[in-house]
Amino acid sequence: MSFGLYLSFTLLLFLAFAMWIRGLVVRRLRPDRILSDLNTEIRTLIAEINQAGDRNISLMEDRITRLSELIVRSDRQIDDARMMLEYLDSRGAGAKPADAEERGAPGNGAGPAAQAPAAPEPGPPEPSPPAPDKPEPDSPDRDTRDTVLTLHRQGLSQELIAARTGVAIGEVELIISLRGQRTWR
Repeated sequence: MSFGLYLSFTLLLFLAFAMWIRGLVVRRLRPDRILSDLNTEIRTLIAEINQAGDRNISLMEDRITRLSELIVRSDRQIDDARMMLEYLDSRGAGAKPADAEERGAPGNGAGPAAQAPAAPEPGPPEPSPPAPDKPEPDSPDRDTRDTVLTLHRQGLSQELIAARTGVAIGEVELIISLRGQRTWR
């Protein structure tokens, strides 16, 4: 009889284990449990996407800021070059001397000795260029700043403000970005 008792006890344990496994499977496959797992997974994915998006946005903002700084710097350099060209044109430095053809300008068949540039004659140092009528590019005059800020408050785009005022787009961006941060001289 002990074998029968042992067999029935084993069978009873096996049935209890099977019922416990079935309960686990049923609980796992309930619709509310599946939805809960899906919601958790979706929240995790959304959080990861938001983190990646924020990281990408901050990288883009950093690159746009650096690009804006480069544009402002290049606008200043262009304005400086334009002022220097105007100064040189006013002095006549860009004009070709009348006797250039006689001295052996390229294309007239003169020998290499005739084509060599003459050494500059020593003399007093050239004076620095006079201050132009326009303000320095780094310091727009108060009227220009006021006009730019007024047009900006009216809702005009920076490109349109630059076109209307004749100020470089980088300078317009700079004036707008500094409007409350600096007291103007």
